[in-house]
Amino acid sequence: QHPLENAFQSPAGLFIIILVCRAFWFLGIHGDLIIKPVRDPFLAAALAANVAAVAAGQTPSSPITYGFWVAFVSLPVCLAIFLVSKREDYRAVAKVAIGPALFGISEPMVFGLPLVLNTTMLIPSILSVMLCSGTALFASTIGFMPCNTVDVAFGTPVLLSALIGHGWQGVVVQIIGLALATLVYIPFMIIANKQAEAEQAAQN
Repeated sequence: QHPLENAFQSPAGLFIIILVCRAFWFLGIHGDLIIKPVRDPFLAAALAANVAAVAAGQTPSSPITYGFWVAFVSLPVCLAIFLVSKREDYRAVAKVAIGPALFGISEPMVFGLPLVLNTTMLIPSILSVMLCSGTALFASTIGFMPCNTVDVAFGTPVLLSALIGHGWQGVVVQIIGLALATLVYIPFMIIANKQAEAEQAAQN
């Protein structure tokens, strides 16, 4: 178990589990529920190791916990839609989905836009999550953001989730990650705009 725990705490381990999760979402299957039996034991072990380290007067060193996942494995597609999308269907879905998205609930966007089988949005949906989580992992690795020792429940809103789990440093990292990930989506939203224009021209 120990080698697997170390692998899961590495960038490669994190990105592989994210890639698998996003692949299932793309197919219309709840990716988080699929990976949960494999992911959660490692997340729980990491949190337990951090708590034990603090109790022993040491610095916790396992950054990827469930609180990390809640705070930094996010999907900021709504922000990119509001910024650059000219598609009325996308903007209508984003207006409905933004509320749940603030609490980490992405289903209205995934199935409403949809992101399911949406090849245009496949690449940014993977890269944005990797960028958010990778930024947070880097911040922990260099010692800027402390490792999580207080678990964060699913549904905790944006900013508060980072504050509870990682202090003010977590809030800073979450904002940076969301901004960077939103930038990833913008070129693909522009492509979606052109696709909608082409479809409209073909109908006319």
